[in-house]
Amino acid sequence: MPLKKYQQIRRFIHFTKNSEESTDRFHKVRPVVEKVRLNCLRAAEEENQFSIDEMTLPYKGKKAGNRRQYNVRKPKKWGFKAFVRSEDHF
Repeated sequence: MPLKKYQQIRRFIHFTKNSEESTDRFHKVRPVVEKVRLNCLRAAEEENQFSIDEMTLPYKGKKAGNRRQYNVRKPKKWGFKAFVRSEDHF
């Protein structure tokens, strides 16, 4: 994707109003996160054999503040911790 196209999309995409203040760090993307969470829960009802696993999403940037985590045992040491649903088939 060209840089200018990405910047234009980033400039105009909003999930919440900027005027709303919140102490929640993820308040701007919370509606999207909740939608994904509800879809995962709905899928979990359909499948009965799955497990929850912890993974690190690599991140080299500096703007994540203390949301970034360091893990000595991972090949990519710095990143975001995420919990994922894993199954025995794809």
